[in-house]
Amino acid sequence: MKKASLLVVLLVLTFCLLTLAACDGLNGEETTEEHICSFGEWAIIKEATCTKMGEQERACACGEKETQSIDALGHKYESVVTEPTATKNGLAVYTCSVCGDFYNEVIKPIDFTVNSRNRTKIGYTGEMGEQLIIPDVFCDNDGIWYRVTGIYDRAFEDCSNLTSITIPDGVTSIDDRAFEECSALTSVIFGENSQLKSIGDYVFKECSALTSVIFCENSQLKSIGDSAFEECSALTSVIFGENSKLTSIGSDAFSGCSGLTSITIPDGVTSIGQYAFDGCIGVIQIENGMSYVDKWIIDCDTDITQAVLREGTVGIGGGAFWGCESLPSITIPNGITSIGDSAFANCDNLTSVVFEENSQLTSIGYFAFDGCSSLTSIVIPDGVWIIDGYTFYGCSSLTSVAFGENSQLTNIGSHAFSGCSSLTSITIPDSVKIIADYVFDGCSSLTSVTCGENSQLIFIGDYAFIGCSSLACITIPDSVTGIGHYAFNDCSNLTTVYYTGSEEKWAEIIIGWDNPYLTNATIVYNYVPEE
Repeated sequence: MKKASLLVVLLVLTFCLLTLAACDGLNGEETTEEHICSFGEWAIIKEATCTKMGEQERACACGEKETQSIDALGHKYESVVTEPTATKNGLAVYTCSVCGDFYNEVIKPIDFTVNSRNRTKIGYTGEMGEQLIIPDVFCDNDGIWYRVTGIYDRAFEDCSNLTSITIPDGVTSIDDRAFEECSALTSVIFGENSQLKSIGDYVFKECSALTSVIFCENSQLKSIGDSAFEECSALTSVIFGENSKLTSIGSDAFSGCSGLTSITIPDGVTSIGQYAFDGCIGVIQIENGMSYVDKWIIDCDTDITQAVLREGTVGIGGGAFWGCESLPSITIPNGITSIGDSAFANCDNLTSVVFEENSQLTSIGYFAFDGCSSLTSIVIPDGVWIIDGYTFYGCSSLTSVAFGENSQLTNIGSHAFSGCSSLTSITIPDSVKIIADYVFDGCSSLTSVTCGENSQLIFIGDYAFIGCSSLACITIPDSVTGIGHYAFNDCSNLTTVYYTGSEEKWAEIIIGWDNPYLTNATIVYNYVPEE
């Protein structure tokens, strides 16, 4: 009995020793026998946040513990978007629903110009009787924002189901033929803050149902292109805002608008093209053989022999006196600010053009006096800042062109005096910066060209004096930095150049090729012009 009890005790002791050996050894001493821990469930000891890692732990029966990192949760952002507008960027505010962290993102739309291939993106469907409101901005399927800033040429051409269209404020240009032949279009609406600056050629041509066009009070529109509203036969009124920025109305712009009964031309308009109101019998007023629209003379009978413009006239439109072969002279009232393109072209017997004292004239258009072969002299008013191309082209009897002491002329356009074979001399105003190509082409009687002591002339263009076979001397100011190719070609009598700068500075001028008469002439340096 005692032996059996002793055996049981020995077995228990052996089992305990084996267990202790498996876990860290007996009395803390290492053992070579391997123990596989049986861990419990993980317990979180540090919560993870959106940006910081957490920690969890588990333990074995033997007392060993194991820890493990927990990945940061990451932000869960939700966005609130303020959509951009035509003039302002948008804003997206992203806020984390877990921790409240947030950040902002400015939305800068990409400028988008509507064309015929992508017009559906801004809402066009092509359905009968459609009233299209073009949005200021729109978002595509990829979340990209676009700001509508323009309408390309032919974008809505021949959209016969379109009845009205609202143009967003951000549109700055409507290109050629954009709405041509939209035969059902009755209304075009511009916003109060419209930034539209230009309407191209033929934009609304043959929109035969269009009845009225209203531009906002502070319209930025500066130009209406050629034939822009041609053949809009139902158009009855065109209204410009009191603060209109409009400066030019193109040729044939309202030609064939037979129903037009009301239009007021803004004070800032300086150019009206030829035939701009041809056939607009409802707005044309006839007086002394001359046709007026508002304060502009736009046409006249070609057989008139006398032209007395009515009081309050501010402009002479393009081609207004074209071909008036019996008109011998004209006095331009001081209230006239503009003479349009071809205004007096081919007035073969016009010998005298006189500008009243204190003339307010600022511009003379292309071909304005083209072919006036009897015109002998002209004094250009001080306020004229540009003489456009071909202005006095072919004025073969013109002997004298004079400018006032306070002339503001800055540019003489190409061919401006071409073919003025009787012109003998000219003094270029100090304010002129550019003499363009071919300006004095064929002025075979021109003997001298003078620039003042304070001349601001920078450039003399290609062929500027070609064929000036009588030119013997010219004054070139030290402000000139370039002289174009062939500028003095065929100037076989050019012997002397009076240069107001030093020899060193003359060497810095870029002189174009084939100017032997200029480069072989005697250069008088440091010349001081006579007052």
